[in-house]
Amino acid sequence: MKTIEETLLNRTSVRRYEYDKIPSETLDFIYRAIANTPTSYNGQQFSVIAIDDQSIKEELYAITNQKQIKTCATLLVFCADYHKIDILAQKKGIDNPHFENTLDGVMVGIIDAALAMQNAVVAAQAAGLGSCCVGYARTANPEKIAEILKLPEGTCRLCTHIGHTQRITRLKAQTTAIISHTPQSLPYRRHGSRARTIRPNHIRI
Repeated sequence: MKTIEETLLNRTSVRRYEYDKIPSETLDFIYRAIANTPTSYNGQQFSVIAIDDQSIKEELYAITNQKQIKTCATLLVFCADYHKIDILAQKKGIDNPHFENTLDGVMVGIIDAALAMQNAVVAAQAAGLGSCCVGYARTANPEKIAEILKLPEGTCRLCTHIGHTQRITRLKAQTTAIISHTPQSLPYRRHGSRARTIRPNHIRI
């Protein structure tokens, strides 16, 4: 297992993989890291689908044209999951407040799923594997992807793939380009950019 420093500072996105399967004990470690994700209100508004069925990966590749989806050992689909609230409310015989219809609710689900995905990425890196988060899976024919994965209403997805690394490329920003200590020293201010500050009335829901 790699050290924390090696895991966090040497991580990079990997899009080329060997064809070796991931040992079950390594997958179990990654799954336990996912289960231990910190979530808002401890609500755990996410679910994960682990896909190693090559035919399903091929179908998703045909939609996204992301070759790494079909060549990785395991594809993990992280879903912001509000459907579980419906199920729980029905079992308890209580009304569902439909948390997902609020801006905070949407943010909670997406952030919970993203944090879980990051836990998986860190765990995979620590175990000597490579990974890459795939944003295009959110927008590439979402109805068809939902059909393939049999997703119920009340879910939306992010995904990442993991596997044994074949080739690594590195191109990351220096910390001075992204870290600031006061609002007056934001990177775009230091470099003379005229980028405007985003205020709530600039956000469309």
